[in-house]
Amino acid sequence: MKKLYRVKATIVRRSTAFYRVFAEGGAEAESLVKLGQGERVGRLIEDVIERASYDAKLDKGAEE
Repeated sequence: MKKLYRVKATIVRRSTAFYRVFAEGGAEAESLVKLGQGERVGRLIEDVIERASYDAKLDKGAEE
């Protein structure tokens, strides 16, 4: 008899973006970008840094 399972897949991704902003120092530049005041240049780079992990659990109350 088959049973119904719920499977959770978790993937870790890293997104990298580059910004331009006028500032007097590095700390101020970071703060301005965090506040959304920077101009994004180039494209967004996404990398999968960890393979997917899976976790299956029985979905109670559902049977075929």
